[in-house]
Amino acid sequence: MNELSKLLQENLNIEFISATLSNPKNKDSVQKVKVRPILKKDVLYFQLESFRNNQAFHENVEEKKACEILLKYMENMRQMQMETQRAAYTILVSKKGKVTIKSKMKKGEKKQINMSHDRKKKYVLEEGVPVPFLQDLGVMTQDGKIVHAKFDKFRQINRFLEFIEDILPELDKGRELTILDFGCGKSYLTFAMYYYLHELKEYDIRIIGLDLKKDVIRHCNELSEKYGYEKLRFLEGDIADYTGVNKVDMVGLNRLNYLCGAVFAEKAAQFMKENNIDSRNIKVLGLDTQTIYQEQPNHAAIAKMTKEEKDDWVGRWLSGNYPCGTQMGDTSVIANLVDIDTVTHFRPADHTSGGAAAPLMPYLDYILFRDKPGYTMTLNIGGIANLHVANADRRRMFGFDTGPGNIISNYMCKVLFGLEYDKDGAIAASGKVNDELMDYFMQHPFWDRPVPRSGWSQDYSEEYIKATIQKFSALPKEDLLATACAFTGEAVARSMKENVPEEIIKSTDKLYASGGGVKNPQIMKEIQKRVPGNIKVTTSAEIGIPPEYKEAIKFATIAYSTIHCVPGNIPAAGHASQYAILGKIAVAPRHIKGGPQL
Repeated sequence: MNELSKLLQENLNIEFISATLSNPKNKDSVQKVKVRPILKKDVLYFQLESFRNNQAFHENVEEKKACEILLKYMENMRQMQMETQRAAYTILVSKKGKVTIKSKMKKGEKKQINMSHDRKKKYVLEEGVPVPFLQDLGVMTQDGKIVHAKFDKFRQINRFLEFIEDILPELDKGRELTILDFGCGKSYLTFAMYYYLHELKEYDIRIIGLDLKKDVIRHCNELSEKYGYEKLRFLEGDIADYTGVNKVDMVGLNRLNYLCGAVFAEKAAQFMKENNIDSRNIKVLGLDTQTIYQEQPNHAAIAKMTKEEKDDWVGRWLSGNYPCGTQMGDTSVIANLVDIDTVTHFRPADHTSGGAAAPLMPYLDYILFRDKPGYTMTLNIGGIANLHVANADRRRMFGFDTGPGNIISNYMCKVLFGLEYDKDGAIAASGKVNDELMDYFMQHPFWDRPVPRSGWSQDYSEEYIKATIQKFSALPKEDLLATACAFTGEAVARSMKENVPEEIIKSTDKLYASGGGVKNPQIMKEIQKRVPGNIKVTTSAEIGIPPEYKEAIKFATIAYSTIHCVPGNIPAAGHASQYAILGKIAVAPRHIKGGPQL
C-alpha cells in the first residue's frame, strides 16, 4: 500500500475533486465510500460518506486523518476511482494485495467545484420552491420542503424531467404539441411534464392522461382545473378504445422505450465498474425490462377456436383472445451501449402460442430440480407472489400467481407509518389479524381468474390500498398491517390447496421461498401457519440460490438458453400450445468484423 499512500498524500489537497472506493472483499463490512472536499471556515476538510446495510455515515476529517482512514478502507476494497484537477486515477487491488495505479492526465481548463459544506444537489424542480401540484400530491409541504417519505418520488420526478430536458431541441415550439399518457395512474409525472414544458419552458403543449380508475381521473381533473391547466385533461378509458386525437407526438412512449434502455444500460455498466468486471467476459445480458401493460389470455375462448380461426394470425389478436403486453427498454440500445449481446422481452413468444408468459420462474425451477425425483414446490414473493411446481418432466409442471406478495404491506407501511417497509415485520407482529378485513381482501376479483392466472401491480394499486385503509380506518394501524401479511399467507395457502393436486401436497416436505418477501418474518410466519402441516417453509438459500437474486438468476438463465436455441417456456404452466425460444436478441458491436470503428 506504499504507492497508494504516496498517491493520497500527494493529492489530498485543494485540487482534489472526488473519490469512490468500491468492490469490498468482505460483503458484510462497508460496501462503498465516497470522498469529497469541503471548506469549513476556510479550512480544508474531506467528507467521507460510507455505506453499510443500506445506511450512510458521514465524517469530516483533515488531510492526514483522511489519508489514514482511506488506506484502512482500502484493505477491504478492490477498487478506487479518484479525480483531481490534473488527472483521473484508477486504483485496483488484486486478491493477493498487489496495487495497480492507472492515471490519465487532463487537458484544458481546470474544473470548478463547489466545496461548500451544505452543498445541495441541483434539481430541475428545486427544493424550497413551492410547486402547487407537488403540494396537493403530498410530495411537498406548503413552504416547499420535501416530505421525507416522498423524497424518492421527488427524485424520480426530477430524473424524469432531466430526460425531457434532453429532448427539448427536438420539440417544435412553432405549433401545438399533443402527448398522450396511457395508464397515467396518479399522474405525478404527467403533472410534472405539463408544469415543466408549459409553465417553465412555455411550450404550446396539450397532454391527455388516460386510465381506467374513475376516482383517480376525477381527482386529477379537479387538480388540473384548480391550477388553470387548460390543456391538461384526464379521461377514463382503455388504450384500445381511445380515438381522441388523430396525430400524437409520441415523445412519451417511443422515447421512453429508448430512455429505459439507456437506464438499464447505465445500471449494468455501473455494476461492472463497481465489481471490476470486463464486459468482454460476459456471454449474454438478460433482463425483462419494464412491463407497462400486460393482458391475460382467454384460455377458454382459445380452446374453442377452430383450426381455421387459429390459422388467422391477425385474427388471434383482433379477437382479443390471445394475450399481449408492452415492455419498455429497447434491446438494441442496451446491447450497443454496454457492448454485450442482450436478450429482453421474454413474454411475446409465449403469447404467440396462447401462453400467459407469467410467471417465468418455472423454467429456472426446471433447471434446478430436473435431476430430483418427484415434485418440488417453490414460491417467489415479490410485489406479487407466485407458486410453482417443478418436475423433471416439463409436461408435469405448472405455476401461477397467488395474489399479493409484499405490495400491500409495503404500501401500507408508507401511508400509515412513513416507512419504506416494515423492517423485520416488527410492526405487523405487534398487531392482530382482523377477520372482517381478511374477508374483504378475499373478495378481490383476482380470485375469479382461472388458473394459470397472473396478477400485476394494478390489481393492488395505490387507490385500492388507500380505499381499503379508509374503509377500515377504525382499526388500529398495526392490525391493518398484520392483516395484510396474513392475507399474503392465506392467498398462498388457498392457491396451493385449490390448485395443487393433493398427492403432490402430501409428498412435499419443503416449500422453497425467494424474493424480497422472505426478509419479512411476519409474512413467512403467516405462510407457514396456513399451508398444510407437512410442508416446512424455507428459503432458496437452502439449495444454494440467494433469495434476493433468484429473479436475476432466472432472466440470466433464460437469456443463456435463448442464445443456445433452447426453449425457455413451460407450456404446461402457462398453457401455451407449443415450446418457444423466449426473448428478443440484440448482438453487440464487438462482433463486427474489423471492429465498430469507421
